Amino acid sequence: MKKKLLSEKVAEVIDRPHVRNFHPSKLSEKDVRQIRTLKGKISGAEIGKIFNVSKATVSNTLNRISWKYLN
Repeated sequence: MKKKLLSEKVAEVIDRPHVRNFHPSKLSEKDVRQIRTLKGKISGAEIGKIFNVSKATVSNTLNRISWKYLN
């Protein structure tokens, strides 16, 4: 079995789509879309309780600090 060169390993990481593959997330893309539809209808704290995440996570999602690639 041939060992991969460091440049090949780096290329594989770069080719991965978006950051979501680098660490597990509490939210799915579907959750993010649902959170964004709830903006202005209920508070961020209430949204956080529904999805079991912090108010800060909801805020970052709504303000596209997190999940900014997702429409």
